[in-house]
Amino acid sequence: MRGSLNGELASWDTHLLRGTGSYGADKYNVFVSGSHYEQDCYELSDHFSPARLEDGDERENSDRRRDNVFVNVGVTPNDVTSIGATFSYLSGDRGKPYTILTKKDDPFASNPKYEREDDLEEFNVQLALDHDFSGPISVKSWAFFNALDMVEKTYTDATLSKLKSKLDSKVEISGVNLQLACDLQHFGKATLALMAENDDWQAQEKVADTSENEDFQLYSADFEFEARPLQDLGTVFGFGYHWQDRDEKDEEDYSYLVGLYYDLLPGTRLKASHARKVRFPTLRDLYGDEGNADLGGEVTWHYETGVEQNLPAETMFSVTGFYIDVEDFIAKDDATKIRRNFEEYEFKGIEVLVENRYFDKLLLRAGYTYLDTEDKSSDTRRDEIQYNPKHKTTLEATYQLPWQMSIYGSALYVAEAYTYDSNDNKKRMPEYLVCDFRINKKAAGGALDLYFGINNLFDADYEQSYALPRSGRFMYGGVTWKF
Repeated sequence: MRGSLNGELASWDTHLLRGTGSYGADKYNVFVSGSHYEQDCYELSDHFSPARLEDGDERENSDRRRDNVFVNVGVTPNDVTSIGATFSYLSGDRGKPYTILTKKDDPFASNPKYEREDDLEEFNVQLALDHDFSGPISVKSWAFFNALDMVEKTYTDATLSKLKSKLDSKVEISGVNLQLACDLQHFGKATLALMAENDDWQAQEKVADTSENEDFQLYSADFEFEARPLQDLGTVFGFGYHWQDRDEKDEEDYSYLVGLYYDLLPGTRLKASHARKVRFPTLRDLYGDEGNADLGGEVTWHYETGVEQNLPAETMFSVTGFYIDVEDFIAKDDATKIRRNFEEYEFKGIEVLVENRYFDKLLLRAGYTYLDTEDKSSDTRRDEIQYNPKHKTTLEATYQLPWQMSIYGSALYVAEAYTYDSNDNKKRMPEYLVCDFRINKKAAGGALDLYFGINNLFDADYEQSYALPRSGRFMYGGVTWKF
């Protein structure tokens, strides 16, 4: 039997307790974990300038509680069959920090919504069966059931004393999947996947005394074939057909995938792929305060090409260019606060990654992404799509110190994101730099792991959405005992 116990204390009266346990034998294995997390609030940066709805220090309505239990049981009655069952339960509640400005204060801000999620309970169960038949055929199948109960409260003002609305909702999602694979050895591998799913949503609005009960069904059939026609060439081809049946309207559409890689030289791989993907609206897209039952499916065309290159001094370099065109993009309309299909969005850019392991005890990793976006809808006056930064740079380093210690640091720099007001005037968001730090020390022959970390090391004052400031410096420390 193996297990672990972990305790952690952090800024803002935050604490975390968690534990794991596992046991295995020839024919079965069991894994159990549980955790309790609680945070009274998070604090804003000391550089934050007070606004009319937020004076700084403790962020209003930012408390959070979460309890979680997870169990996984696996049984292998013989060498070709495995059976698994997974159960999880989560409960919690949280506040939703509101915007610190109103539209009267700043036309680029959204009017604040004073909201909480209380009495959240989520239960998930999944049963799986894998079997390898004699010959090239194998099968994987699983069935699942997920249930989520939640009370969403909206208040009239920041005192959270008078209810404006109270929505008691329950979501149940159940389904089955079947996957058949045929391994043709050096000719390739073919896979057929079938899926059926039922999504059900029930809600009662307690203040207005109204109720809703909606559901839809999803079905899909996918075929994929992987092959290596040459020693240095790998290919994949896939095709799928998908259905969504709901009371308002039924939809069906297709998807496909084509991809390949070619090892041009030792250490040099070229790769390219193209895909058409379909996303049908979810329960949250269709129903509730922000839902729109008239939504249609979203269709995306992906194009990607790149190269991976091994360089001297244990260095890996990769560069990838991408182009994504989306029709009927599903998102919330800033003006109406209701979800809708936006006619056409375009995303294109390049991603560069570099990783170095020249020194045995040092790992260095750097990445840069350039993203250009455009709203190409015929009825728009906007160009860039808001909250999609044009430049994103990441740096990471891990170093193994003497005395069984390790140190980790990271930095994230984001620049040139935009937001819009209700008249489609554009405003550039401030760029920001966020750094994190962590140090670990093993003790008692590796049985104990002591750690201390700081998120947002330099206490940056930054926003990812307009008038919604993120947390300031956050310090945490704890110990994990492994047995």
